[in-house]
Amino acid sequence: MLSLHQLKRDYDTIRVQVKKGGISKNMQNWFKVWIRPRQVVADELKTAREKKQTWNYLLIAYVSAVLSTFTNFSSGVVPTFAYVIVFALLTSIVVAPISLYVLSWLYKWVGSWLGGKGTALDLRVATVHTSMIPLIIHGLISIPFILVIGETYYWFDLESILLGIEIALSPLQLWAQNILGLISLTAGIWTFVLLMHGIGEAHQFSAWKSVLVVLILGAMLVVIAVVVSFLLAIVGAL
Repeated sequence: MLSLHQLKRDYDTIRVQVKKGGISKNMQNWFKVWIRPRQVVADELKTAREKKQTWNYLLIAYVSAVLSTFTNFSSGVVPTFAYVIVFALLTSIVVAPISLYVLSWLYKWVGSWLGGKGTALDLRVATVHTSMIPLIIHGLISIPFILVIGETYYWFDLESILLGIEIALSPLQLWAQNILGLISLTAGIWTFVLLMHGIGEAHQFSAWKSVLVVLILGAMLVVIAVVVSFLLAIVGAL
């Protein structure tokens, strides 16, 4: 059981950290990254090299994956919120470590072809702070609008849409849908720009080179997907 002396010592430690900006600075960076991504990544790189952040980063990656799945889920039938939540919680167990380790390693690998100096850790830091954290904030902002729209938010059936069949929404739901669409478009573009600066800071090159990194990586993944699909089609035809 903790003694009164231990509790007082822990309290004093936390108070000193707050005064020095240790805790408050971390939270400030969640918002500061939207306007100064390179500075935030540079600061967080120093912190990550001095202190391991593995579990913190995994937690951020998991929360980011859950919220991204919750806000981007779509289905040919209208699902329940409970189904979407459970689906997001379960799939994110796999998605989170892949996005944190595999994707950041690919950024490091492809970036090195263009003269990038970033390590796998550097790119993890950049990915967390210029992609995952902004996605968390976007997800939290989106939730109230999704709740207003209701479970029909997740409905997406291409054939019905092409035929002009739509689910009727109230004026309030339409308003929420339009506002959310505008927020998502703006946040999506902004987050992409942030990530480009984050990758650039980690690799010590320009954001334009980061765009090239993403384009090369995207092209590679498309080629791999096409080859795999072709091979599966051949196997299925046998």
